Amino acid sequence: MWVLLEINTLSFCSVMKMNQKENSQESMESLMKYFIIQSIASSILLISMVYMKYNTNVMGVVVVAGPASVMIKAGAAPFHQWFVNISKKLKWSLNSLLFTWQKLAPIYLIVYQYKVILIVFIVMSSMIGSVSMVNKKDLKEIMALSSVFNLSWMILAVIVSTKMLIMFSSLYWMTLLFALIYFYKVKGSTLSKLKTSSNKWVFLFMMVNLAGLPPLMGFTAKWMTMLSTLKMNVSFVVTFLLVISTINLYIYFRIASPISIPQSKGMQKSVSWENSLITSTFIMMNTIVLLSVFM
Repeated sequence: MWVLLEINTLSFCSVMKMNQKENSQESMESLMKYFIIQSIASSILLISMVYMKYNTNVMGVVVVAGPASVMIKAGAAPFHQWFVNISKKLKWSLNSLLFTWQKLAPIYLIVYQYKVILIVFIVMSSMIGSVSMVNKKDLKEIMALSSVFNLSWMILAVIVSTKMLIMFSSLYWMTLLFALIYFYKVKGSTLSKLKTSSNKWVFLFMMVNLAGLPPLMGFTAKWMTMLSTLKMNVSFVVTFLLVISTINLYIYFRIASPISIPQSKGMQKSVSWENSLITSTFIMMNTIVLLSVFM
């Protein structure tokens, strides 16, 4: 498993290198920062795995080191700052990999970690990821913090079962990819740039779906995860996540409303064919998922 993690890291570094601008110091810094952080986390993970293999009665720092190193690789709070900084300097196409595929292996690995420690990371990721979005203007930074917040639900899902992790990850990543495709199409990197684009209401739709507004796909993923935890002794964690999700929904509305809601009645509405296609496809996918859940 450790070798596969390293192959995954080197593969993403290669993709970053191929997509960086020629003689771009900023791109090179992002590449080096990602490689160094992943290498440090992998070293901590390897040392803790070896130590725990030959010392069964381990306590204290060694017990925490394993889960912490995995959380560093996944970009969970409070180790999320590198994740946010790197995402701000990457293209949307690379961020689609950073927010999705690069989290898959570390998240799957935490199945073998101590659940009590994972609950601490659930609480911290949900709270810090949500509160940190307040007053942010950079779209990539907002999406990175949103990824940190939703990582808390993914950790909860993996505590339940691997099947639940796959279900939640599939729905969340589908939602996320539609949002990233929209941002790529409108060439938006900041909130101010979205004010000049057509179909600004699509941005509001994408944001509230990521926040988990019923009955959209983002809500379906969280709702199914919550139902699967009813037989487990994690009621406090679920209640905490629901409270933070409600606060998070308000924060998303606060971010998206000034852009999506017209300021004057006489404002003309222009329709972009590409954005309409994205929205129509997204609504159709939400409908299909909801029907499959309740059938």
